Amino acid sequence: MPRQALNLATLSKFDFGKADAAFRHCLQRAAQDVMDRPGDGSPRKVTLTATITPRIEQDGDVVGCNIAFLAHAQIPKYATAPTAAQLDRQGRVIFTPSEEEEPEPADD
Repeated sequence: MPRQALNLATLSKFDFGKADAAFRHCLQRAAQDVMDRPGDGSPRKVTLTATITPRIEQDGDVVGCNIAFLAHAQIPKYATAPTAAQLDRQGRVIFTPSEEEEPEPADD
């Protein structure tokens, strides 16, 4: 197979497509989070980082490089709304339990 220049168009052919698959997985994860939490207007970020390390011979000549990819999806943290509580003299947190919601009746 002829050698190819590495770029975004050929990434799916590099290292059996592992970096391309990882990037697509992270992109899907971020997109799914947007769908799951539409009320959270925080941005989601997907990055693909290439780390290029020179391969150097003993005489100092560069003979090539090693390339590793890292794909990462940054999604907002899950958070609850603040709920009021009290502290007692023993250092315990005292709260009033939430009322459970009644289940919606099933449509028949």
